[in-house]
Amino acid sequence: MASGNNSAVTWTLAGDLSGSERIAVDPGGYLWVPGRSWGVDWWIGADDRWHIPTREAAVRQSLVAAAPVVQTTVRVPGGDVHQRVLVVPGPDGSEALVEVHNDSAAPVAVAVAVRPVTLLAAGWAQRVELSGAAVVVDGEAVLQLPEAPRRALLSTGSDPDPMTTVVSGDAPLAADGVAVCPAGRASAVAIVPLAHRARWTYRVALAAPAALAAPAGGPGRRRLVSFSRGVPTGQSGVAPAGGEPGGQEPRPRPVDVDAATRGWRAQVERQVRLELPADRVTAVLDALRAHLLLAAGSTLEPVAASEVAVAGATAGFGATAAGALVEAAVESGRARRGRPAVSAAGAALWAAGRLVALGATAPPVPAVAELAEGLAQLAGGVPASSLDAGWAAAGLAGASALLRGAGEARAAARTERWAADALFRLGDDPTDSRMLSAALGLGPAVAAPPSPLLAPVPDAARPPTASPAQVADPARTLLWAGADGRAGRREWYERVAAVVRAGSPTATWPELVDTAQPGGYGTVGHSPVVTARLWSVVRDSLVRETAPTAGAPAKLALLPGWPAAWLGQPLEVHGMPSAAGVVSYALRWHGERPALLWSVDGAPADLIVTAPGLDPGWSASGSGGDALFSAPPAPEGAQFS
Repeated sequence: MASGNNSAVTWTLAGDLSGSERIAVDPGGYLWVPGRSWGVDWWIGADDRWHIPTREAAVRQSLVAAAPVVQTTVRVPGGDVHQRVLVVPGPDGSEALVEVHNDSAAPVAVAVAVRPVTLLAAGWAQRVELSGAAVVVDGEAVLQLPEAPRRALLSTGSDPDPMTTVVSGDAPLAADGVAVCPAGRASAVAIVPLAHRARWTYRVALAAPAALAAPAGGPGRRRLVSFSRGVPTGQSGVAPAGGEPGGQEPRPRPVDVDAATRGWRAQVERQVRLELPADRVTAVLDALRAHLLLAAGSTLEPVAASEVAVAGATAGFGATAAGALVEAAVESGRARRGRPAVSAAGAALWAAGRLVALGATAPPVPAVAELAEGLAQLAGGVPASSLDAGWAAAGLAGASALLRGAGEARAAARTERWAADALFRLGDDPTDSRMLSAALGLGPAVAAPPSPLLAPVPDAARPPTASPAQVADPARTLLWAGADGRAGRREWYERVAAVVRAGSPTATWPELVDTAQPGGYGTVGHSPVVTARLWSVVRDSLVRETAPTAGAPAKLALLPGWPAAWLGQPLEVHGMPSAAGVVSYALRWHGERPALLWSVDGAPADLIVTAPGLDPGWSASGSGGDALFSAPPAPEGAQFS
């Protein structure tokens, strides 16, 4: 395998909410724990031949009930074989449960292979051990089968390729043993029979390995890992090569995938519930919110963490990260001797301002003032066209709002001047920084280029193997969509639909997408930034708030970006958090005339409500009401449902 993979980078992350451990599932069902040096493959021996899912054409992938439970389906004679991957809490951290279901008319064999291959590059496994039902890699128990396999293969880098051996039918009967390869190419394959309609479940450890002590006379000791519902806590269940397993392990209880998906559904809809017209965009929103909830509990880069925190708060997942974001940015600045990364600092201050408006506790004033001053000093030294400049303007605007809300009028006024200067430096050209500013509602409206719908990648950032027409940037496209929405142009919806079409069947996107074939480029196969921006753009078309200013009340726009595709169709939004309160409304149609019924819990007394997508001149005040509008003009070619 090549030392790096930059041309087929795409996967779906699965996890649970008890920790930050995640497992990546590629389109063929190959499993990789990010940060680890090995992965887990699966192969299916059917009546006709061995099927290798990562190489098969007849492979489908989906989420189970829009939850982060990834199902990969392989067609074999007489039916399908499904792999389902979900993550649950375990005694030593989260663990992945992998269920293989033979839904075909005949028995099959299933091979599970632990290989020194990641989804980005060649990996490393120097010592691989099979002991009973456990596979141990470099001293860490990484795989737990429900029972010892019938056949098994341990391989070193000098052996024939283990896949070749299995496919040829030469895999030997299982026996405990060890394979050692100083070059790090060791691997293990376990093979089990799976009857017609039967299910089989194994477990993959996700928790980071503890430091391994090196006893005298050996390269290392086994880590004592206890899988849930398997090896009792404190026992490894792994015997030396050639010995017996340390005690009989009970079979794990069957995985209740339906219960897991119901739990995720309850989490996703615990506050916000949407009933929107069915189309390509709305079809991914439930999956998108599940990915967003998962991302909110992950360890992310600073800008991604800021965007995910705001998107998660508007999706109803709480607004508690304001202080942590600012504190992390301040510490980063101190570590860099007062010169924090501009985008990281700006995104943190912008996010903190948005989160406080949504109900979070404000970060300490000294931290905000320190970070804003350092950001103002750096803002003038970055090119006006770069995203750094856009994030600097956004961060200073967020800092001024935080300081004014804390009663620091003098510091707020000074920061507002810095913010105005940073915004002025962005200029009038529709650069990425101006698009960011417009998408966040900070500066004047800017229209994105009418074509292409998917934003191209600048030459300097385009992978050398890709042509300009072949690769697109979904995160940049969503900036364009956000700017279009703020400018009142319904083209935002076309751009979002183009991003959705370019995504995977599991509603994920890599950093850069390949428009000619499935896959992507970069080092992130499931981008949290794309997830957060796509939700934020759609949410901004449903509910958009304007914070109160001196002499002007708060304003709340309902359906400001109402797309033409929804003409004549009813919809409902329930429990949407906003800076003006928790918003619920319903749209109904009386012939060609739309009727709007709304309520805002916790609204200020002087709240102004508008519906610019239905009637640009209409407004009302108060925390609730209803209105019947004239028939909106139908775009060319559109018809009422």
